[in-house]
Amino acid sequence: MNEYMLTPGITHEQKVEHLVPQPVTGFSANHFSEHLKQIGSALRLFKSKKIIIYDLGMSPSQADYVKANSSFEYRQLDFTRFPDHVSILTTYAWKTLIWMEMLMEYNAITWFDTSMNFLAKDELQMSKVVRKYAMNKRSSMLYYVHTAGHSTSWATHANMFSYISSNITALSQKSSCSMKQANGVILFNTEEFKENIMKWALLCVMTKDCIAPESLWLSPIKVNKWCPKSKDTQYESYICHRYDQSLFAILAHNFYKYDESVYQIQENDQFLGVPQRVG
Repeated sequence: MNEYMLTPGITHEQKVEHLVPQPVTGFSANHFSEHLKQIGSALRLFKSKKIIIYDLGMSPSQADYVKANSSFEYRQLDFTRFPDHVSILTTYAWKTLIWMEMLMEYNAITWFDTSMNFLAKDELQMSKVVRKYAMNKRSSMLYYVHTAGHSTSWATHANMFSYISSNITALSQKSSCSMKQANGVILFNTEEFKENIMKWALLCVMTKDCIAPESLWLSPIKVNKWCPKSKDTQYESYICHRYDQSLFAILAHNFYKYDESVYQIQENDQFLGVPQRVG
């Protein structure tokens, strides 16, 4: 973390050099079929760049597949550098640490989960949308898929708020503070992003009780990752927990003063992709 914070960031003006940020993804063995189903859309979009793929527990044959493909670059995260809980994939702490590594190297990245089906037809279309937000609105973070459709506090464990001060009332408003989806996000390593968002995200993911609290208010009830589909609880808080998605939704809302028009694509026809899970 210290190395990252000491690495110089880029200015808003320098973002013009990164209108098609470096694509990065990763998967474990159980997401390989999903990768095969959806990766074609990323290969169609990113013609000028290799796609960096992190090994999060691939089988040997899956790793060989990535290494043998000239369109990919194989990477591994050194879990021994971090607290034990980071190696538990279901804490999702690893994703923020991958982002950290990639931002140090590339200054701007396009992260996509294996479920991402890119809608943008080419890099020119992508760059126009990125310019609209990253340059014109001076955003260092851009969610490029539709929102989750519920409030941020509804899908965030109460313990996370004990580490990151927030306006719970504001974050309970679905209309202006809907949760953003961390499966598709573009990041620019500006100094303001480092100091106001990434620094706090890193501190959280290195602390198990912040990123992955185990119980609700010291009760034996385990935290629920899977949010209920019923609308009965839609105006309540702390119903479930979305780990890194919860974390960055809070930090983005806080820093950009709840103005999601700065960091969330607003027009449906401009979404760069759509998550489509494959069982």
